[in-house]
Amino acid sequence: MVYLKTIESHGFKSFADKVTIQFDRGVTGVVGPNGSGKSNITDAIRWVLGEQSAKTIRGTTMQDVIFSGTDTRKPLNSAYVKLILSNESRDLKVDKDEVHILRKLYRSGESEYYLNNEKCRLKEIAELFMDSGLGKNAYNIISQGEVDQVLKAKPEDRRHLIEEAAGVMKYKSRKKESEKKLDDTIENLSRVNDIIKELSSRVEQLSHESAVAKEYKALYDEMKESDIAVTVFDVESINQKVKDIQAEIESSESEVSRTQDKILQHNTEMQRLEENEMRLSEDRRDAQQALLQATRQSEQLSGNIRLYKERKENQSKAASELHDDKEKLVNNINKSKETIASLEDEIKALKQSIQVDRKEKKNLGNTLESYLEDDASETESLRDEFFELSVKKTTAENKEKSRIEALERRDSFMSAQREKLNHEEREFESIIDNIQSLEEVLEKESSTIEALSNQLIQSEKEQEEKNLAMTEAKDKVEAAVSYMAKQRDRLEMLENIADSYQGFYPGVRAVLSKKDQLNGVTGAVSELFSVAKQYVTALDTALGASAQNIVMDSEEDAKQAIQYLRNARQGFATFLPLNTIKPRFLSQDIERALGTAPVQFHRLIDIVTFDDKNRAVAEHLLANTLVTETIEDATKLARALKYRVKIVTTNGDTLMPGGAMSGGSKAKGTSVLETKNEIETIQNNLKRYEAETEAFKADYQKKEEDYATTTEKNNELESKLSEARMNHDENRQSLMAKTMRRDTLQDSIESLKGTVQPIEEDNEASEDIDEIERQLEAIRSRLSMLNASDEEKRQTIEKMNEQIRTLERNVDSTTIHLNHKEEDLSEALELLEDHQVRLERIDIQIEALSQDLSSIDIDALKAEQHSQDKAIETLELELSDIDVALSDIKRQLKSYEQSKEEASQKIDALNQKLRSNTGQFEKLNTQLETKLSYLESEYKTTYEKEKETFEVPTDIDEKRKRIRLHKQAIEELGPVNLNAIEEFETVNTRYEFLREQESDLLEAHSTLTAIIKDMDEEVSRRFKEVYDEVNMHFKEVFTEMFGGGRAELRLTEPENYLESGIEILAEPPGKRLSSLSLLSGGERALTTISLLFSILKVRVSPFIILDEVEAALDEANVIRYARYLKELSKDSQFIVITHRKGTMEYSDRLFGLTMAERGVTTTISVDLNNYEEVIGE
Repeated sequence: MVYLKTIESHGFKSFADKVTIQFDRGVTGVVGPNGSGKSNITDAIRWVLGEQSAKTIRGTTMQDVIFSGTDTRKPLNSAYVKLILSNESRDLKVDKDEVHILRKLYRSGESEYYLNNEKCRLKEIAELFMDSGLGKNAYNIISQGEVDQVLKAKPEDRRHLIEEAAGVMKYKSRKKESEKKLDDTIENLSRVNDIIKELSSRVEQLSHESAVAKEYKALYDEMKESDIAVTVFDVESINQKVKDIQAEIESSESEVSRTQDKILQHNTEMQRLEENEMRLSEDRRDAQQALLQATRQSEQLSGNIRLYKERKENQSKAASELHDDKEKLVNNINKSKETIASLEDEIKALKQSIQVDRKEKKNLGNTLESYLEDDASETESLRDEFFELSVKKTTAENKEKSRIEALERRDSFMSAQREKLNHEEREFESIIDNIQSLEEVLEKESSTIEALSNQLIQSEKEQEEKNLAMTEAKDKVEAAVSYMAKQRDRLEMLENIADSYQGFYPGVRAVLSKKDQLNGVTGAVSELFSVAKQYVTALDTALGASAQNIVMDSEEDAKQAIQYLRNARQGFATFLPLNTIKPRFLSQDIERALGTAPVQFHRLIDIVTFDDKNRAVAEHLLANTLVTETIEDATKLARALKYRVKIVTTNGDTLMPGGAMSGGSKAKGTSVLETKNEIETIQNNLKRYEAETEAFKADYQKKEEDYATTTEKNNELESKLSEARMNHDENRQSLMAKTMRRDTLQDSIESLKGTVQPIEEDNEASEDIDEIERQLEAIRSRLSMLNASDEEKRQTIEKMNEQIRTLERNVDSTTIHLNHKEEDLSEALELLEDHQVRLERIDIQIEALSQDLSSIDIDALKAEQHSQDKAIETLELELSDIDVALSDIKRQLKSYEQSKEEASQKIDALNQKLRSNTGQFEKLNTQLETKLSYLESEYKTTYEKEKETFEVPTDIDEKRKRIRLHKQAIEELGPVNLNAIEEFETVNTRYEFLREQESDLLEAHSTLTAIIKDMDEEVSRRFKEVYDEVNMHFKEVFTEMFGGGRAELRLTEPENYLESGIEILAEPPGKRLSSLSLLSGGERALTTISLLFSILKVRVSPFIILDEVEAALDEANVIRYARYLKELSKDSQFIVITHRKGTMEYSDRLFGLTMAERGVTTTISVDLNNYEEVIGE
């Protein structure tokens, strides 16, 4: 049985390091926290099996699967995934125990597939796994999102699950190939039928043309002898006229040469001015760059000045607040000193009052003692004891009262102090947190400022580079636009010349001007022929006056044009009717001689471009003319050909048949052909330059956008940097203020903690008072008995005792008041000390702010900014001067351009005169060449050859008459295809061959149709068998998984097993549902799982990957799912990605994925079977 042994990956998604995972049979669980890369295993297997959709593997582009790097790792340039499958059973059609599948992707986009370490195509891997239950679209890989898709899918889309299980995919693939072959066969058959139909009429036509060609040959042979004799006679006559007219051409060319020298001088001066213009443009670009840099520095200084001003204002505000706090503390200190002085005076007075009362009490005691000296000893003893107890009671009462009042006052003070302490402790804790937060913020802000500063420096450097690139691109655009403007001006002038037919003979110009009104005017020869620039002079020389011949559609059209010229008295013109003009070719012996030519040469007709319609004209005028590079080569070639062919050089020199030579200096750009060629050259150049200019403009626009983007980025960075610095200063000031407040609160809290110590209450005093009162009552009773007889004496003593007690109470009350004042004095002194400490701290902070303020020198920044502004003014003046100089250069260039244009017009006029003078010469040469070419093209002979046996005919007119009669007879035959006999044999042979091909294609069509029918029957049979079996298991598995209910599969077209969709009906226990959409998430997941398990019961897949498919199930269903999974693992290998404990419990082995390093997945594994054995031991 095939199963997955190993996955090896490197660079795929989060597998930055090489990772190898070994799998065994049974159930393997893959666990790990969210984001640890578990689903990357599923994506890796899909990918290596050929998945082509980046979206399916959770990416945007396929390159997203390559590890993109982390904060500590660089991105990788490639990724690969390798699967190793056990194939000992040979289920896969590979004769090896292991099958290795590898896919590799480079960041460049290049992808590679390997099968058993040999490079292969994706198609080979797909064919290997076809109908095996494996593959990128098979049912062996199901993720959480795909669980619901099975139920949501259209019935037609669900077919692939059953088709894959039925093993019909290879039949469908073969059917698709057969259908393609059938389509190709039908198309080929149609094409063959079309050709046969076409050839059948062609065979009949060629049969007729063959008979006409035989008749034509008989007439042609009879006419040939007379026509050659007449043509040789005409050549002799023309040769004499040519020699008489050649000398008249040379005088007009010298004036043209002088004018051209003047144009060259203008060109030299214009080149110098353009160089100066380019130099000044570079200076202007440098000045602009310097101006931009100075402006940027000035703006940066303005920002710094604004920032420092804000910073100074903030610090001044903080200093002002500290001065206000100091003033308040000084006032509080003065008030505390006044309070202390007042308390000291009060304490002094209270002490004096106590001393007076004690002195008076002592005197009364002495008087009472003297008064009682005579009493009996018992009375005296009782009274002394009574007195002592009375004093003791009074002292205890006073002490208790003082204690209670002190406690009440202390409790009130302590409550206020505790509230103040709690408030300040909360404020202290809040400030500590704020200080910590501010310190962290300041540290981050410092890093941000440093990073922004570095970014700004780099961005400014980038901005300078992009500005330079933008300026260079702009210069290219301006240079291209300027060049194109000049070329367009030149083109417009040349087109005006061409449109007005300047340079043409009056008669030719008259016909061409009326071409829309005259019938059949194709155009002048010079308009219809094109040639490369280096051969323009050669073609112009070879054509001579023939360049102005007018090509007409027919002989009748030519006659009408001649009649028009005659009636309108517009001059003379030569016409070439397309229906009568005959080609001329070199004779066979000349062709043989050219095979051993001593120099390089071209046939003029081979290097000229023309429409096929005008081929007869081209062959008539050009086929017997050769072209060489130099006159030396032309002389050698003419000598080898015995001066029987017209030869021209690329410089315009000519060697005529018979040995005549012409050549010398000729003004360029004067002929119609040269004008036409220059127009074509300029048009081609303009097209090329337009494309280049558009590219330059696009490049400039892109660089301008890049520069604008960089500038915007700089501005944004400067704004962020300024804002960051401002926030940093504000937070620093806030930190200083909060630090000072923290220190103040800390001292205050320490002070408050010392004053808020608990006081132990003393309740013993009240108990002593009660005891003393009982003792006093006993003594009073005794004294009352002893002194009953002496009431008056007793009253006196009592009165004195009352006075003593009053004094004692006064002393106690004053003492208590004194204690209160002393406590108030102590508190006032402590408060004064606290105020003085805070005052010292404020003085230190004010001094620190003063030093910080003195370090900010805004005037220096303003001076530096003023210097930059002066530099900007200087650069702007420099730019203005450069612009003035550039304007002057452009004015001079325009002046030279006008002068050059005038000289060109003068040359055109001279050339017109030259063409008029050379017209007759070229016309005679053309007539001569026409005659010579006629001999070569019509009869494959030469003038030189015929001249050796030539005798002047006595019956020249009779011969001309016979020639006309023979030509008339030939014309009456109409168009003759001389190759018709041979062509008839060729076409007829092909016709018979195609009839045989038609028969073969019909037979192939019948065979392919039968094959497709057989495959459809096989697919239907297999699909029905597997569908019925899966449906049966689905009903059972669903009931088992749900613990009841019912479910089944139904075909949308029960009689059409080839295309029918599949519907799913599911009703959990206790529910009657009309739609699958009414199922809960868990029910939908369990339904899909049941269908998957049913398929696996019918067709076992080598391995199945389930990616959190049970996520929506409750714990009970998870256990049921896991048990079923365990049972199926006897026949299949399961790899389960899960978060559920129930699934993990039934796994044979667990793989854990984690990210010990952020963004990089690592693996750990546990074999649960071995683990249980170890635990058991």
